[in-house]
Amino acid sequence: MRITKSTRSFESGSGRAGNLPSGKNGPKLQGGGETVDVRRGPTVTTQTIAWQPSCECGTNPIPQTILDPFAGAGTTLEVALRLGRDYIGIELNEGYVKDLIRPRLIQLQL
Repeated sequence: MRITKSTRSFESGSGRAGNLPSGKNGPKLQGGGETVDVRRGPTVTTQTIAWQPSCECGTNPIPQTILDPFAGAGTTLEVALRLGRDYIGIELNEGYVKDLIRPRLIQLQL
């Protein structure tokens, strides 16, 4: 289960997007006034801070396996390895696997 932290602020704009108004007859207000746009509304920002098991079965959760179907230079696989995750990388270009991915992952495991 995801553990989150939410913060609420009031932003100018539609009340949801949090964008500053532009093209409204002045830099700060719909008529050229000196105060900030009156259409201020709440914007909620949510951040994941931790994970915890969602059951009471008493077992430890198994770390995720990362799948990268277009492995390229292997960046996603490298990050998975750094985070202690299992990974599966698929790459059609054999040169990428030999010249980029394998050396990159072997270097991390030393």
